This record gives sequence, C-alpha cells and structure tokens, in this order.
Amino acid sequence: KGGGWDNTGVPERHVMSVVVEDARRRLQLFTKGDAESVIAECAQVWDGQELRPMTPDDVAAIMQHHNECVQKHYKCVALSYVSLEESARSTIASSAQLGRTLFLDRRAGGEFRMAGAADWAEEGETEMSTAAGFTFRRPKTQPRETLKALGLLVKGQIFIGMLTLRYRPMKEICESIDILSDAGIRFVFFSDLPETSTIAFGHQLGLWSDWNCCISLRDLPHGGRSSRSVHDSPPGSGMSVLREREAYAGEASQTCPDSQQGPRLPHGIAAIRRHIEEADDVPLRVSMFCDATPSSITQMLGILQEHGELVISCGSGLNLHNMPTFAKADMSISVEPLAP
Repeated sequence: KGGGWDNTGVPERHVMSVVVEDARRRLQLFTKGDAESVIAECAQVWDGQELRPMTPDDVAAIMQHHNECVQKHYKCVALSYVSLEESARSTIASSAQLGRTLFLDRRAGGEFRMAGAADWAEEGETEMSTAAGFTFRRPKTQPRETLKALGLLVKGQIFIGMLTLRYRPMKEICESIDILSDAGIRFVFFSDLPETSTIAFGHQLGLWSDWNCCISLRDLPHGGRSSRSVHDSPPGSGMSVLREREAYAGEASQTCPDSQQGPRLPHGIAAIRRHIEEADDVPLRVSMFCDATPSSITQMLGILQEHGELVISCGSGLNLHNMPTFAKADMSISVEPLAP
C-alpha cells in the first residue's frame, strides 16, 4: 500500500515486498514497511543468534522500540524476508500478467484488494523520465484468486530487524539560512511530513520552533480550524516576512498570548485564505508548513505572492514534483542532490 498520511493526520500503514531470484534460482521475498504491518506477516524472528518462533514478548519489544523512536521523530522501517517454495512461481507468473508492480490494499477482513498496477519500460527501451517509461492503471475487475494466492505468499516471513532513520540538515544549509536572515530574507520550509516531524527538522535548521511556527496545508473536513492557538512571537524569532511590514510592531502587540482566547491557526489552503481575510496575517509569517503536497505548495506560494511577497524557490532538480513550484515562484534555484 502506498505511504503517506490519511485525512486524520495518522500515518498510513504501508509495506513493500519484492521477489527476486538468487544465484541458485530460488525465489526470495524481501519486505520493508511499518513495524506493525510487517510483524503481522511474520511467524519467526532472527535474534542475531538463532532463528526461532516469534513470541508476544518479541512483538512487545519491537513495538516498544518503534514507539520510542517515533517519539524522538525517527522514522522506523521494519525488515523481513522468506524463501519461497518452487510452487510460488505460478502465483508470481499470474500476478505479473496484471503488472510488474501491484498496488494492494488490505481490507478489514485481511484479504487483499487491488488498487492498481504499473509497468515500466525494459532497460534500453526508453528513458524512465518519459511518459512511456511508467504507466499506472486501475483494474476493471478484482483478480480474486490471484489476490488470495498473494495473501498466502507473504505469510510466514522472518523478522530480521528495523532501521531507524532521521533527516539531518547539512551544516552549510543552517549557515546559509542565517546569512539569508541577516540579509532580510526569510526562509520557509515546506514538508510533506506531519507537524511534529516537520517542527523537529525545522528546529535542526535553526527555525523558530515554538508557538506560531507551523501550519498544516492539509484540509480538514470540519472547515479547517485546528486545535492549536495563535501566540505572540518573541523578538528575534525569525518570524519577519520577506519584506518588513510597517504594521508588524503594532499588530504583534495585539496578538493574544492566552491559548484559550487567540484565533486558532488555520488548516489547509482554503482556511488559510479565510484566516488572512477575517483574522490576521500569521499564515504569511510562519516559517514552516507541514502536510504539504506539490499542489498545496504551489497554492501557498500564490497566496504569498498575492500579498506582495517576492518568492524564490529552491529544491532538487531531480524531483519531478518540484517543477510546478519552480514555475510558480518569481525566481527558482534548482540544485543537484548530493549522493549519500
């Protein structure tokens, strides 16, 4: 299942499995994904010394470690594998007829439902960047027998460990942000991560990471009001806009420090527009936006431009999703990511 965040802000559970043929022409299935979903497919665990059945104590220890890492804003990726029987080749062959990559949803009852399939060109046929390089299609009917066989295929895996990952900004980036701030240019961070992870990374960047620091670009079904309230920002917090506003000093004194009184931070593009019109211009001053998508980033840049901001966009030139942002900004800087 594809990753991301659902409309409640809770991370969606997702797993990716690949089947490869080893040097002895045996099929091996490797899996990575969120801990709870991967554990559900595992019957055994490798503890570093021996292979043994997975027990409830093992599950509890794994989930405790996972939860502790998440609280520290680390991303946890669980890993497992299983050697497939030769009879699995028929299931692989039938699924390959549907597509080289299958996107599956697991229903409440445990059975798979096919959300779509994708193919990509063979090496040398065409460039991956072209439209012909990757095609996605939705199924007209559900291949129930194949899906049932795939559900059995991923069962009985061996849990082999977890990776904990965390984004860390380069020292040069933090220094560059300070230089921009000294020059009167405000740095704004757009993140597709949820609020807590975005603020944690923004703190590493040196951005103001207390009250009023982050607004979600994800729309809420009840109109876009969040439970977080607006508070005054202290001097020197880096909250100034790209162009200093003459009214800033007067307006800052009018913001209410009481969390029970001040207007609440908006949630989503529509609510941000409404907040600016009816309440204040706090959304134009924050330095972090979370739950961002290419579309919502482009719309937020438009809001900034509508209110007199000169926007410079900077991002990876290898990320196709950055192209609309580059096109929308007044000036764009495309950078080539460094290899890890």
